[in-house]
Amino acid sequence: MNLPSWGWAILLLVLTLVWFVLPLVPAFWELWRNRDADPVEVDPLGSALIPLSDGSLDVDGAAGPVRLAAGQRFYRVQGSCIRFGRGPWLEDRPDALGVHVAFDERPTTHAGSLTIPRGQTLQGSQVVHGDLVMEESSVLDGSAKVHGQVRMARGCLVTGTVFGMDRMAVGPGGRLRGTVSVQESLHIAAHCALGWADQPVSVSARRIVVGEGTTVHGVIWALIQGRVEAEAA
Repeated sequence: MNLPSWGWAILLLVLTLVWFVLPLVPAFWELWRNRDADPVEVDPLGSALIPLSDGSLDVDGAAGPVRLAAGQRFYRVQGSCIRFGRGPWLEDRPDALGVHVAFDERPTTHAGSLTIPRGQTLQGSQVVHGDLVMEESSVLDGSAKVHGQVRMARGCLVTGTVFGMDRMAVGPGGRLRGTVSVQESLHIAAHCALGWADQPVSVSARRIVVGEGTTVHGVIWALIQGRVEAEAA
C-alpha cells in the first residue's frame, strides 16, 4: 500500500487512539445501558431487602427497620434495626451495668477454660486460652478474648466485646452489648438482642445462623453466608 508520509502519520494516529480507547468500550457500554437498580423501599412491615444472584441479601445502611424472613440467607446487613423472622423481637435496654466498651489494660488471664456459674456475675475483661462457658442467666460485665469456643446458655449477658478464635453459640434470650467477632461459626438462638438503638454493634463470623425474634442494631456480616433459622413449632 503506497501512502504519502502524511497518510502514514494519520494511520498511526488512528491506530494509537483505537489502542487507548478499546479498553474503555465496556465501561461506556454499561453507562449507555443505564442498568442501575431502583431505590430500595421500606414497606410498612419494615423490610428493605436487596436480593443477590444466589438468593442471599446484601443491605447497606437502611434508614428504617430491616426484617429478614425465616429461611432467608444473607451476607452483610447494616441498619438502625435488623429483625430476624417473626416477632416478638427481643430489645435490650440500658441498665445499671451499661456497656463495657474498652478492653481492660490488665485483663484476667485463664490458662484453661472459664465457667461463669448460673446466675453469677463476673467483672472485668477476660483472656481465656480454653473455652468460655456461661451458664444460664450468668453475666460477664466486661469483654473477652477466647481462644476456644464460646457457649452462652439461656438468658446470658455480655456487656463488652467478644473476640472468639473458634465457634460461638448464644442461647435463647442472650444479650450482647459490644462487638462480636468470631473466626469460625456463630449461632444466635431465638429472641436474642445485640446492641440497641443508641448502642449499635458489629457482628461478624465466617458463617452465621440467627434465630427468629432476634434484633441486631448496627451491622451483621457473614463472610461466607448467613441464614435465618425458623423457630421450632
